[in-house]
Amino acid sequence: MRLGDKMSGYLAEETLTSTVEIIPWLQEAIAHFFPTSAYASTLDAEVRKRGADRIFHPHEFEPPLYAPHCGASNASPGFDKLMIFYCGRCGHSVEV
Repeated sequence: MRLGDKMSGYLAEETLTSTVEIIPWLQEAIAHFFPTSAYASTLDAEVRKRGADRIFHPHEFEPPLYAPHCGASNASPGFDKLMIFYCGRCGHSVEV
């Protein structure tokens, strides 16, 4: 389970063992990362407290890749699998 998206990046991720854990995890993560959101304000005080106190695991992603032509890093971090990218500096494609 992850909180976030590929374009903006992931704030947290967790391996859950059952589907009944999904909603509580998401609620606590939202309470933790977005405590002033409209949705978080609708959560029970106990859920908000657990979310505030909980330690969330950051999303682990591949280290940045560099273009061999000029050394520029990949300008689109956050994707799970990167197969190719175009260097923003020199315009060459880099296969991963």
